[in-house]
Amino acid sequence: MEIEAANRKVVALLGRKDTPTDGVEDYCVFLGSALSHRGVNLARVRVPWHEKGWPRALRRVSNDSAIWSGGWVVLQYTALSWSTRGFPFGILAVARILKNHSVKVAVVFHESAGCRSKGIVGRLRCACQDWTVSRLYNLADRAIFTVPTEQLIWLRDSESKARFIAIGANIPEPAIVQRRAGFLEEKRKTVGVFCITEGAPGVREVAEISAAVQRVHQKIRELRLVVLGRGAMGASNALHRAFAGSGVELAILDVLPAEEVTRVLSGMDALLYVRGEATPQRGSAIAAIACGVPLIAYGDSERAFPLSKGGILLSPLGDVRSLSTALERVLTDKQLWADLHARSTAAQQEYFSWDTIAARYAEIFQDD
Repeated sequence: MEIEAANRKVVALLGRKDTPTDGVEDYCVFLGSALSHRGVNLARVRVPWHEKGWPRALRRVSNDSAIWSGGWVVLQYTALSWSTRGFPFGILAVARILKNHSVKVAVVFHESAGCRSKGIVGRLRCACQDWTVSRLYNLADRAIFTVPTEQLIWLRDSESKARFIAIGANIPEPAIVQRRAGFLEEKRKTVGVFCITEGAPGVREVAEISAAVQRVHQKIRELRLVVLGRGAMGASNALHRAFAGSGVELAILDVLPAEEVTRVLSGMDALLYVRGEATPQRGSAIAAIACGVPLIAYGDSERAFPLSKGGILLSPLGDVRSLSTALERVLTDKQLWADLHARSTAAQQEYFSWDTIAARYAEIFQDD
Protein backbone atom coordinates (compact mmCIF):
# COMPACT_ATOMS: atom_id res chain seq x y z
CA MET A 1 0.00 0.00 0.00
CA GLU A 2 1.29 3.48 -0.87
CA ILE A 3 1.68 5.09 2.54
CA GLU A 4 2.58 8.51 1.08
CA ALA A 5 -0.92 8.60 -0.47
CA ALA A 6 -2.39 8.97 3.02
CA ASN A 7 -1.41 12.66 3.13
CA ARG A 8 -3.41 13.51 0.02
CA LYS A 9 -6.93 14.83 0.00
CA VAL A 10 -8.79 11.92 -1.64
CA VAL A 11 -7.89 8.23 -1.87
CA ALA A 12 -9.13 5.82 -4.53
CA LEU A 13 -9.12 2.39 -2.89
CA LEU A 14 -8.80 -0.59 -5.24
CA GLY A 15 -8.83 -4.34 -4.84
CA ARG A 16 -6.93 -6.96 -6.84
CA LYS A 17 -5.34 -5.80 -10.08
CA ASP A 18 -6.80 -7.26 -13.27
CA THR A 19 -4.62 -8.48 -16.15
CA PRO A 20 -3.57 -7.88 -18.89
CA THR A 21 -5.40 -4.57 -18.55
CA ASP A 22 -7.17 -3.14 -15.52
CA GLY A 23 -10.10 -0.96 -16.56
CA VAL A 24 -10.82 0.20 -13.00
CA GLU A 25 -7.25 1.35 -12.44
CA ASP A 26 -7.25 3.11 -15.81
CA TYR A 27 -10.50 4.79 -14.78
CA CYS A 28 -8.82 6.10 -11.63
CA VAL A 29 -5.79 7.31 -13.58
CA PHE A 30 -7.85 9.40 -16.00
CA LEU A 31 -10.18 10.59 -13.24
CA GLY A 32 -7.20 11.62 -11.12
CA SER A 33 -5.69 13.60 -13.98
CA ALA A 34 -8.96 15.46 -14.55
CA LEU A 35 -9.47 16.11 -10.83
CA SER A 36 -5.98 17.58 -10.51
CA HIS A 37 -7.13 20.49 -12.69
CA ARG A 38 -9.83 21.14 -10.09
CA GLY A 39 -7.49 21.18 -7.13
CA VAL A 40 -8.21 17.61 -6.03
CA ASN A 41 -5.39 15.10 -5.64
CA LEU A 42 -6.58 11.51 -6.11
CA ALA A 43 -4.16 8.90 -4.77
CA ARG A 44 -4.52 5.28 -5.86
CA VAL A 45 -4.08 2.71 -3.08
CA ARG A 46 -4.56 -1.05 -3.35
CA VAL A 47 -5.75 -3.35 -0.61
CA PRO A 48 -3.30 -6.27 -1.07
CA TRP A 49 -5.63 -9.05 0.06
CA HIS A 50 -4.71 -11.25 -2.88
CA GLU A 51 -0.97 -11.07 -2.16
CA LYS A 52 -0.94 -10.77 1.65
CA GLY A 53 -4.17 -12.45 2.69
CA TRP A 54 -7.17 -10.76 4.27
CA PRO A 55 -5.96 -10.50 7.92
CA ARG A 56 -2.78 -8.59 7.02
CA ALA A 57 -4.55 -6.51 4.37
CA LEU A 58 -7.26 -5.43 6.80
CA ARG A 59 -4.66 -4.44 9.42
CA ARG A 60 -3.04 -2.16 6.87
CA VAL A 61 -6.42 -0.68 5.96
CA SER A 62 -7.03 -0.01 9.65
CA ASN A 63 -3.65 1.68 10.09
CA ASP A 64 -4.10 3.89 7.05
CA SER A 65 -7.74 4.66 7.89
CA ALA A 66 -6.60 6.35 11.10
CA ILE A 67 -4.63 8.78 8.92
CA TRP A 68 -7.45 9.24 6.42
CA SER A 69 -9.97 10.12 9.16
CA GLY A 70 -12.22 13.00 8.12
CA GLY A 71 -11.28 12.73 4.46
CA TRP A 72 -12.85 11.01 1.47
CA VAL A 73 -12.03 7.51 0.30
CA VAL A 74 -13.49 6.40 -3.03
CA LEU A 75 -13.93 2.63 -2.83
CA GLN A 76 -13.92 0.95 -6.25
CA TYR A 77 -16.22 -2.08 -6.44
CA THR A 78 -16.33 -5.00 -8.83
CA ALA A 79 -17.03 -8.48 -7.52
CA LEU A 80 -13.86 -10.15 -8.82
CA SER A 81 -11.56 -7.37 -7.65
CA TRP A 82 -12.50 -8.31 -4.09
CA SER A 83 -12.75 -12.09 -4.37
CA THR A 84 -10.98 -14.79 -6.35
CA ARG A 85 -14.24 -16.66 -6.91
CA GLY A 86 -16.66 -13.75 -6.98
CA PHE A 87 -17.86 -13.85 -3.36
CA PRO A 88 -16.74 -10.31 -2.43
CA PHE A 89 -17.50 -10.23 1.29
CA GLY A 90 -14.09 -8.77 2.12
CA ILE A 91 -15.01 -5.35 0.79
CA LEU A 92 -17.66 -5.05 3.51
CA ALA A 93 -14.95 -5.43 6.15
CA VAL A 94 -12.91 -2.72 4.40
CA ALA A 95 -15.88 -0.36 4.31
CA ARG A 96 -16.68 -1.00 7.99
CA ILE A 97 -13.08 -0.25 9.03
CA LEU A 98 -13.17 3.01 7.08
CA LYS A 99 -16.43 4.03 8.75
CA ASN A 100 -15.10 3.13 12.21
CA HIS A 101 -12.26 5.59 11.63
CA SER A 102 -14.64 8.39 10.58
CA VAL A 103 -13.61 8.24 6.94
CA LYS A 104 -16.17 9.56 4.46
CA VAL A 105 -16.81 6.71 2.05
CA ALA A 106 -17.93 7.04 -1.55
CA VAL A 107 -18.43 3.70 -3.32
CA VAL A 108 -18.19 3.49 -7.11
CA PHE A 109 -20.34 0.57 -8.20
CA HIS A 110 -18.79 -0.50 -11.48
CA GLU A 111 -21.19 -3.44 -11.08
CA SER A 112 -24.55 -2.55 -9.55
CA ALA A 113 -25.92 -6.11 -9.39
CA GLY A 114 -24.72 -9.69 -9.25
CA CYS A 115 -23.57 -11.50 -12.37
CA ARG A 116 -26.44 -13.71 -13.55
CA SER A 117 -25.29 -17.25 -14.32
CA LYS A 118 -26.58 -20.81 -14.42
CA GLY A 119 -26.11 -23.63 -11.94
CA ILE A 120 -26.42 -23.79 -8.18
CA VAL A 121 -23.04 -22.18 -7.52
CA GLY A 122 -23.69 -19.49 -10.10
CA ARG A 123 -27.04 -18.57 -8.58
CA LEU A 124 -25.55 -18.58 -5.08
CA ARG A 125 -22.70 -16.35 -6.24
CA CYS A 126 -25.15 -13.94 -7.83
CA ALA A 127 -27.25 -13.78 -4.65
CA CYS A 128 -24.15 -13.08 -2.57
CA GLN A 129 -23.09 -10.30 -4.92
CA ASP A 130 -26.55 -8.71 -4.79
CA TRP A 131 -26.46 -8.87 -0.98
CA THR A 132 -22.96 -7.36 -0.91
CA VAL A 133 -24.00 -4.48 -3.18
CA SER A 134 -26.98 -3.76 -0.92
CA ARG A 135 -24.90 -3.84 2.27
CA LEU A 136 -22.16 -1.75 0.72
CA TYR A 137 -24.71 0.79 -0.42
CA ASN A 138 -26.02 1.08 3.14
CA LEU A 139 -22.51 1.69 4.49
CA ALA A 140 -21.60 4.35 1.92
CA ASP A 141 -21.92 8.09 2.48
CA ARG A 142 -22.23 8.50 -1.28
CA ALA A 143 -23.00 5.78 -3.82
CA ILE A 144 -21.84 6.41 -7.37
CA PHE A 145 -23.38 4.31 -10.12
CA THR A 146 -22.13 4.02 -13.68
CA VAL A 147 -25.69 3.50 -14.98
CA PRO A 148 -28.63 5.87 -14.45
CA THR A 149 -30.16 5.28 -11.03
CA GLU A 150 -33.60 4.96 -12.65
CA GLN A 151 -32.44 1.61 -14.03
CA LEU A 152 -31.79 0.22 -10.54
CA ILE A 153 -35.09 -1.34 -9.57
CA TRP A 154 -33.85 -2.13 -6.06
CA LEU A 155 -32.97 1.50 -5.30
CA ARG A 156 -35.55 3.43 -3.31
CA ASP A 157 -36.76 6.61 -5.01
CA SER A 158 -36.32 8.63 -1.84
CA GLU A 159 -32.61 7.89 -1.51
CA SER A 160 -30.42 10.98 -1.82
CA LYS A 161 -26.99 9.41 -1.48
CA ALA A 162 -27.07 7.83 -4.97
CA ARG A 163 -25.41 9.60 -7.88
CA PHE A 164 -25.14 8.65 -11.53
CA ILE A 165 -21.77 9.55 -13.03
CA ALA A 166 -20.96 8.09 -16.43
CA ILE A 167 -17.58 6.51 -17.00
CA GLY A 168 -15.29 7.88 -19.67
CA ALA A 169 -13.17 6.10 -22.23
CA ASN A 170 -9.85 4.92 -20.79
CA ILE A 171 -7.95 6.62 -23.58
CA PRO A 172 -6.74 10.20 -24.08
CA GLU A 173 -9.46 12.35 -25.62
CA PRO A 174 -8.51 13.70 -29.05
CA ALA A 175 -7.75 17.40 -28.89
CA ILE A 176 -9.81 17.91 -32.05
CA VAL A 177 -12.41 15.32 -33.01
CA GLN A 178 -12.94 15.83 -36.72
CA ARG A 179 -12.43 13.99 -39.99
CA ARG A 180 -11.34 14.98 -43.47
CA ALA A 181 -14.25 16.24 -45.54
CA GLY A 182 -13.90 13.76 -48.37
CA PHE A 183 -13.42 10.54 -46.44
CA LEU A 184 -16.61 8.95 -47.77
CA GLU A 185 -15.44 9.50 -51.33
CA GLU A 186 -12.50 7.22 -50.63
CA LYS A 187 -13.06 3.68 -51.84
CA ARG A 188 -11.51 1.82 -48.93
CA LYS A 189 -13.48 1.85 -45.68
CA THR A 190 -12.13 0.82 -42.28
CA VAL A 191 -14.27 -0.93 -39.67
CA GLY A 192 -12.94 -1.46 -36.17
CA VAL A 193 -13.59 -3.92 -33.36
CA PHE A 194 -12.23 -2.89 -29.96
CA CYS A 195 -11.76 -5.93 -27.68
CA ILE A 196 -13.09 -9.48 -27.98
CA THR A 197 -14.31 -11.52 -25.04
CA GLU A 198 -12.26 -14.56 -24.09
CA GLY A 199 -13.62 -18.11 -24.21
CA ALA A 200 -16.95 -19.27 -25.63
CA PRO A 201 -18.46 -15.77 -25.94
CA GLY A 202 -15.53 -14.79 -28.14
CA VAL A 203 -16.32 -17.64 -30.55
CA ARG A 204 -19.81 -16.22 -31.01
CA GLU A 205 -18.44 -12.70 -31.40
CA VAL A 206 -16.02 -13.73 -34.14
CA ALA A 207 -18.83 -15.50 -36.02
CA GLU A 208 -21.09 -12.44 -35.83
CA ILE A 209 -18.32 -10.02 -36.77
CA SER A 210 -17.48 -12.17 -39.77
CA ALA A 211 -21.10 -12.49 -40.89
CA ALA A 212 -21.82 -8.76 -40.59
CA VAL A 213 -18.62 -7.55 -42.23
CA GLN A 214 -18.75 -10.03 -45.09
CA ARG A 215 -22.35 -9.02 -45.85
CA VAL A 216 -21.21 -5.40 -46.11
CA HIS A 217 -18.27 -6.50 -48.26
CA GLN A 218 -20.74 -7.59 -50.94
CA LYS A 219 -21.51 -3.87 -51.47
CA ILE A 220 -18.22 -2.26 -50.43
CA ARG A 221 -15.42 -4.13 -52.13
CA GLU A 222 -12.46 -2.37 -50.52
CA LEU A 223 -13.08 -3.08 -46.87
CA ARG A 224 -10.59 -3.28 -44.03
CA LEU A 225 -11.26 -4.73 -40.57
CA VAL A 226 -9.01 -3.73 -37.67
CA VAL A 227 -9.36 -5.72 -34.43
CA LEU A 228 -7.46 -4.42 -31.42
CA GLY A 229 -7.32 -4.51 -27.66
CA ARG A 230 -7.93 -7.15 -25.06
CA GLY A 231 -8.69 -10.57 -26.52
CA ALA A 232 -7.71 -9.63 -30.08
CA MET A 233 -4.57 -11.74 -30.27
CA GLY A 234 -6.28 -14.68 -28.56
CA ALA A 235 -8.93 -14.62 -31.30
CA SER A 236 -6.36 -14.21 -34.10
CA ASN A 237 -6.57 -17.75 -35.45
CA ALA A 238 -10.36 -17.77 -35.40
CA LEU A 239 -10.50 -14.41 -37.15
CA HIS A 240 -8.08 -15.50 -39.88
CA ARG A 241 -10.13 -18.66 -40.47
CA ALA A 242 -13.38 -16.70 -40.58
CA PHE A 243 -12.10 -14.23 -43.18
CA ALA A 244 -9.94 -16.60 -45.23
CA GLY A 245 -10.61 -16.04 -48.94
CA SER A 246 -13.22 -13.33 -48.24
CA GLY A 247 -11.27 -10.45 -49.75
CA VAL A 248 -11.64 -8.41 -46.55
CA GLU A 249 -8.31 -6.94 -45.44
CA LEU A 250 -7.72 -8.02 -41.84
CA ALA A 251 -5.41 -6.40 -39.30
CA ILE A 252 -5.11 -7.69 -35.73
CA LEU A 253 -3.40 -5.55 -33.11
CA ASP A 254 -2.49 -6.42 -29.54
CA VAL A 255 -3.18 -4.33 -26.44
CA LEU A 256 -1.78 -0.90 -27.33
CA PRO A 257 -0.74 2.12 -25.25
CA ALA A 258 -3.73 4.34 -24.61
CA GLU A 259 -2.44 7.13 -26.84
CA GLU A 260 -2.05 4.70 -29.72
CA VAL A 261 -5.60 3.40 -29.22
CA THR A 262 -6.91 6.94 -29.65
CA ARG A 263 -4.93 7.35 -32.88
CA VAL A 264 -6.10 4.02 -34.33
CA LEU A 265 -9.77 4.49 -33.40
CA SER A 266 -9.86 8.05 -34.71
CA GLY A 267 -8.82 6.77 -38.13
CA MET A 268 -11.77 4.38 -38.45
CA ASP A 269 -14.99 4.92 -40.35
CA ALA A 270 -17.11 2.88 -37.91
CA LEU A 271 -16.74 0.71 -34.82
CA LEU A 272 -18.61 -2.59 -34.58
CA TYR A 273 -19.64 -3.76 -31.10
CA VAL A 274 -21.01 -7.29 -30.57
CA ARG A 275 -20.02 -8.02 -26.94
CA GLY A 276 -23.63 -8.34 -25.86
CA GLU A 277 -25.70 -5.18 -25.54
CA ALA A 278 -23.88 -1.85 -25.49
CA THR A 279 -24.36 -0.16 -22.11
CA PRO A 280 -22.81 2.90 -20.42
CA GLN A 281 -20.59 0.51 -18.44
CA ARG A 282 -18.74 -0.58 -21.59
CA GLY A 283 -15.59 1.51 -21.92
CA SER A 284 -14.75 -0.03 -25.29
CA ALA A 285 -18.05 1.30 -26.66
CA ILE A 286 -17.57 4.71 -25.08
CA ALA A 287 -14.17 4.92 -26.78
CA ALA A 288 -15.99 5.24 -30.12
CA ILE A 289 -18.00 8.17 -28.76
CA ALA A 290 -14.83 9.84 -27.47
CA CYS A 291 -13.19 9.59 -30.90
CA GLY A 292 -16.28 10.71 -32.82
CA VAL A 293 -16.55 7.37 -34.65
CA PRO A 294 -20.06 5.99 -35.41
CA LEU A 295 -20.84 2.96 -33.27
CA ILE A 296 -22.80 0.00 -34.65
CA ALA A 297 -23.97 -2.18 -31.79
CA TYR A 298 -26.54 -4.43 -30.23
CA GLY A 299 -28.73 -2.84 -27.64
CA ASP A 300 -31.84 -0.98 -26.54
CA SER A 301 -31.89 2.83 -26.47
CA GLU A 302 -33.32 3.02 -22.95
CA ARG A 303 -30.85 0.56 -21.41
CA ALA A 304 -28.02 2.12 -23.38
CA PHE A 305 -28.68 5.67 -22.14
CA PRO A 306 -26.66 7.94 -22.13
CA LEU A 307 -24.60 6.00 -24.66
CA SER A 308 -27.64 6.19 -26.93
CA LYS A 309 -27.31 9.98 -26.99
CA GLY A 310 -24.13 9.57 -29.01
CA GLY A 311 -23.60 8.53 -32.59
CA ILE A 312 -24.79 4.97 -32.27
CA LEU A 313 -27.09 2.75 -34.34
CA LEU A 314 -28.62 -0.06 -32.29
CA SER A 315 -29.88 -3.45 -33.43
CA PRO A 316 -31.71 -6.19 -31.49
CA LEU A 317 -29.34 -8.57 -29.74
CA GLY A 318 -28.16 -11.28 -32.14
CA ASP A 319 -29.73 -9.71 -35.26
CA VAL A 320 -26.68 -9.82 -37.52
CA ARG A 321 -28.65 -8.82 -40.62
CA SER A 322 -29.84 -5.61 -38.95
CA LEU A 323 -26.31 -4.98 -37.69
CA SER A 324 -24.79 -5.32 -41.16
CA THR A 325 -27.49 -3.10 -42.69
CA ALA A 326 -26.70 -0.37 -40.16
CA LEU A 327 -22.98 -0.71 -40.85
CA GLU A 328 -23.52 -0.43 -44.59
CA ARG A 329 -25.62 2.72 -44.12
CA VAL A 330 -22.94 4.41 -42.07
CA LEU A 331 -20.22 3.59 -44.59
CA THR A 332 -22.20 4.82 -47.60
CA ASP A 333 -24.29 7.74 -46.34
CA LYS A 334 -22.15 10.82 -45.84
CA GLN A 335 -24.89 12.85 -44.14
CA LEU A 336 -25.70 10.03 -41.72
CA TRP A 337 -22.04 9.71 -40.81
CA ALA A 338 -21.81 13.46 -40.18
CA ASP A 339 -24.96 13.42 -38.02
CA LEU A 340 -23.66 10.53 -35.91
CA HIS A 341 -20.29 12.23 -35.57
CA ALA A 342 -21.97 15.42 -34.32
CA ARG A 343 -24.10 13.47 -31.84
CA SER A 344 -21.01 11.78 -30.42
CA THR A 345 -19.20 15.08 -30.04
CA ALA A 346 -22.14 16.52 -28.08
CA ALA A 347 -22.61 13.40 -25.91
CA GLN A 348 -18.91 13.29 -25.14
CA GLN A 349 -19.00 16.80 -23.72
CA GLU A 350 -22.25 16.32 -21.81
CA TYR A 351 -21.64 12.89 -20.27
CA PHE A 352 -18.33 11.17 -21.04
CA SER A 353 -15.53 13.74 -21.02
CA TRP A 354 -13.21 13.37 -18.05
CA ASP A 355 -13.61 17.06 -17.24
CA THR A 356 -17.38 16.62 -16.94
CA ILE A 357 -16.92 13.50 -14.83
CA ALA A 358 -14.38 15.23 -12.57
CA ALA A 359 -16.75 18.18 -12.05
CA ARG A 360 -19.42 15.83 -10.70
CA TYR A 361 -16.95 14.15 -8.36
CA ALA A 362 -15.68 17.51 -7.15
CA GLU A 363 -19.21 18.39 -6.07
CA ILE A 364 -19.31 15.25 -3.93
CA PHE A 365 -15.97 16.00 -2.29
CA GLN A 366 -17.19 19.46 -1.32
CA ASP A 367 -19.96 17.91 0.81
CA ASP A 368 -19.36 17.89 4.55
